[in-house]
Amino acid sequence: MWATKSRVGFRSYRLGVISIVVLLTTTTFFAYQPASPGSSPPISRSDSSPLPSPLANISDNPAYKDNFSLTASFEAKMQFPDGGIDESEDIHYLNTDNTLEAIWIWSRYYTLTRDNKYRANISAAWTYAWAHPAWLETDSGKIYSCAWALKAELEFRRAYGDRSQIAYANRCATYIINRNGWEPNLAVNAWGKNDIRGLAAGSLFDWAVEQGNSTARQGALKLGNDTMAAITANSTWLVLEDWALAGGVAYWGIVHSTFREYPNVTWAEQYGALLKTNVSTPGGGAGNSQCGWYAWYALGHFAAWEATGNTTHLNQSLGMIAWLIMQDGDRDGGIPTNFGEPNNTDESWVTSYRALDLAEILRPWLGQPPDPPALKSAYVTGPGRENLTITWNLSLQDSTIGDVVRYDVWRGTADYDASGIGYSILASVPLGTANYTDRILAGDPSRYFYFVKAVDSEWFESGMSGQAGRVILFYFGHWGHALVSNPFIVTDDSVGSMLSGFTFSYVRAFDPTDSRSPWSSYIPGRPYQSLTRLPQGLGFWLNISTPTPLIWAGLIPRQVTLQLKAGWNLVGYCSMQPDTVAATLAGISWDRVQAFGDLNDPYHLRDLLPTETLFTAQGFWVHVTSDATLTFDN
Repeated sequence: MWATKSRVGFRSYRLGVISIVVLLTTTTFFAYQPASPGSSPPISRSDSSPLPSPLANISDNPAYKDNFSLTASFEAKMQFPDGGIDESEDIHYLNTDNTLEAIWIWSRYYTLTRDNKYRANISAAWTYAWAHPAWLETDSGKIYSCAWALKAELEFRRAYGDRSQIAYANRCATYIINRNGWEPNLAVNAWGKNDIRGLAAGSLFDWAVEQGNSTARQGALKLGNDTMAAITANSTWLVLEDWALAGGVAYWGIVHSTFREYPNVTWAEQYGALLKTNVSTPGGGAGNSQCGWYAWYALGHFAAWEATGNTTHLNQSLGMIAWLIMQDGDRDGGIPTNFGEPNNTDESWVTSYRALDLAEILRPWLGQPPDPPALKSAYVTGPGRENLTITWNLSLQDSTIGDVVRYDVWRGTADYDASGIGYSILASVPLGTANYTDRILAGDPSRYFYFVKAVDSEWFESGMSGQAGRVILFYFGHWGHALVSNPFIVTDDSVGSMLSGFTFSYVRAFDPTDSRSPWSSYIPGRPYQSLTRLPQGLGFWLNISTPTPLIWAGLIPRQVTLQLKAGWNLVGYCSMQPDTVAATLAGISWDRVQAFGDLNDPYHLRDLLPTETLFTAQGFWVHVTSDATLTFDN
């Protein structure tokens, strides 16, 4: 995208007939009219009455959905036989970011219409993306391209239920996190890199929540916090443009990451008010991307409306999107880099930005389910740790501008299923509620799994953003010793928190990377503890003083990756489904596995056969002949 981002020479504004998009409501209307190059499109209200529900505005006006369909068609026209998407109609140049943007558009098109006409285009585009990976894209930037990859993979998976591109997204998420979202070696200013970091923050957070990936989620929050801190320190960054970027995308990224975890309406309103409603730099010439910048500011205003409920931002966003629609003079779905450029110079990348705006306003209301409530935590409560409390972030449509009416809490009492098949509704709670406690009978030996869905006024259900679980372990006849692990994402994995309510004399863990002192321990009452945390995937010995069942709870990870060192490793079984030793360690060179045995066994350990079963939250020893990676999928 970098190579042809700017054009030389000013192109005169077209004086032909331009359609005026009018949004009709019951009491008001908005008229969007053409303006001279570099000026702001006027936005007028017929009266001063309050804006009615946006549902009527958008669902009664097909212009937005029609234009999104045109955009999907335009991207297909720009695709080459190798799957890559061309930069522009008049200059041939293929880029990974353009291609990933097209995957996102075609996947969202399928979600909106259930029309599968672009499935082959998507497959070809993924082939190109693997041949030209986002994390190696030097032209448009690696972080930037990886952020689009996360959006593409998530939308593709949501649309088709196809998880075949998870590895690509995982690679991109890791690349973004390892560099804290700061674009390396791209010739843009610091505020431009901050905009890229904002895009990465929002894209990574949405992807991480859906994946149940706590590492990626925390990484996204750090990116969002850093983006927010940079704008707070220098608010001019919010209204500066560089390359194809503008401050609106940084604002969007903050709202879709940090704000979702830690809402700050005061900040959102203060800085949302600074977002531009126009770009005044003349079109044409090096470094100008009027339509691209305009699209990002429109997106920023939409995010400001989501965050604050202030309909002024909605008005601005709708008006700016309508203005972008007008730039499609030949009605082929594509728009140019700058206002008024010829019809045969439309660009795929800026067209993708417009598509993002169009899809944002279509997503919540045009027959689409609400955003899912992102699970936040799950923990045991009650005198015997028998109850389970789950918390979640409210759906973005649970507000004065949305139409969520309740949340359904689903529970499974049999086997875990990633899709929730076989689960049933346990309870329904009203909008604005972000927690629920399942009161379980003391001594109930069942494993329970949970997810939450938002339901809107049209009876559409959201997807689920991960699951929570509760498992219970019994060691009858073996009181005093247990070899266990923590398979969950928890908010506090300190020893004190994990073992709250238990009476125990020690906890011990083994780290094969510490050649001098591989054993660490926690002994109550001792002033110094070498073991302070019980993180996910760590196997540990626990000496329990009283015969109490062990109950663990937390969020269920989609994937856990453990690094094994040559020799003995003490690890935890992190899958929610039991499996054999052979299947669990497939692809790993191992020669012995030991698990908790009989009191008469040496060190209470016994060797397991390849056909024997490992189960959730079990700790076990594995001896590998070379360093390896052990992966659990849920």
